[in-house]
Amino acid sequence: MGEGGSMPVDRDPFRVIRWARDLPSVRTQKGHVDHRLKLLAMVMAVHADGDTGRNIKVGQRRLAREVCVDERTIRDLLERGRELGLWWAEDEASDWMTTVWALAVDDDAVIERLEKAEQERAEHQRTRRSKINARHYEKRKTESTRSEPKTRSTGSYDQVDPVLRPPEPSLKTGSGPDNHPLKTIPSTSPQEDQPQNLPFDADASNGARSGQRRRRHDYTPEFETAWVAYGRKGAKKTAFAEWQRALRRTTIATISTAIPAYVASTPELRYRKDFERWLKGDCWESAVVKPAPSNGHRPFRNEDHDYTNHGRFGDG
Repeated sequence: MGEGGSMPVDRDPFRVIRWARDLPSVRTQKGHVDHRLKLLAMVMAVHADGDTGRNIKVGQRRLAREVCVDERTIRDLLERGRELGLWWAEDEASDWMTTVWALAVDDDAVIERLEKAEQERAEHQRTRRSKINARHYEKRKTESTRSEPKTRSTGSYDQVDPVLRPPEPSLKTGSGPDNHPLKTIPSTSPQEDQPQNLPFDADASNGARSGQRRRRHDYTPEFETAWVAYGRKGAKKTAFAEWQRALRRTTIATISTAIPAYVASTPELRYRKDFERWLKGDCWESAVVKPAPSNGHRPFRNEDHDYTNHGRFGDG
């Protein structure tokens, strides 16, 4: 204390807290910022002397509670901070007292070493990012070069090889005011109406331009006949697939002969199997049960009786 009980001018009670606040970022082995280590430095600065950073007499249990971690993590953080030079042990722990820690407030080499490590990491990240961008640029450049039209060995991109591109038909335009520049005038010469020999397949080119695609299922005439004779019951696409499989086990004549008999035995379409199920089960080999002939008999029903108010036939 100075004269009159005043504090000396060179004494700064918040010097250690500012030191802990301004610590450079310390990263883990995976490159993430270790916020727990900096929080531990702040907690230790609170318990240290305000201007010297020494005489930190706090146990690991209390440090773990204030940093919000377990005691094992606190031990790892204390050891890592000691390796980095952020603090050291003034007095090691014994059976009856805790370890007394001191912060490296006056050691500027620690701060310079941490700042240099952070700068080297940032430079490494910039170099790595530049290499990645260069690889992406070369890849896009290669893809754009492949997509350009091939030319002859003239070295000019304007002279495109006509073999690689089909010739475009010439358009005859009129000179009147009603004629559009792209309007085609029909030819009157008989020679021009004849098909010309083109260096490429005109039918295939026209089909590709119009977006026409071949149907995946081209039904055979035999299947169409059987499908109509069966009554078109089921899914035609699935039935055709089963039809092709069934022809490996039997013949078309066998299936065509069995269809009319089965259709006659099931006159109502709702009781008839789907065509694909009939084919899959090899039902042409099964016996056909003919429906019983109808003799016109109808069950008795009293027309004068009200059946809406009774539960069973003939009551009341």
